[in-house]
Amino acid sequence: MNYNEFMTILKNEKLNNICFDENNLSCNTVYLVKKDNDFLVYTTDERAVVFGKVKTFQNEEEAYNNVLKRLRAFL
Repeated sequence: MNYNEFMTILKNEKLNNICFDENNLSCNTVYLVKKDNDFLVYTTDERAVVFGKVKTFQNEEEAYNNVLKRLRAFL
């Protein structure tokens, strides 16, 4: 899956608790942050505190799949 396919899935499934900017932590949000050649994926709780595992991916598609899994868990 590429970026455009990922964004289409987000729109079609109305998955909007995602952020690409880690400088602005919000509550109950999944973060996808690119750092150098890696993709970091993590989730915040109702107090905007990171909880669970912060996963690092070198593969963009694996990062997208992890984000979708986390977002769908919020439903």
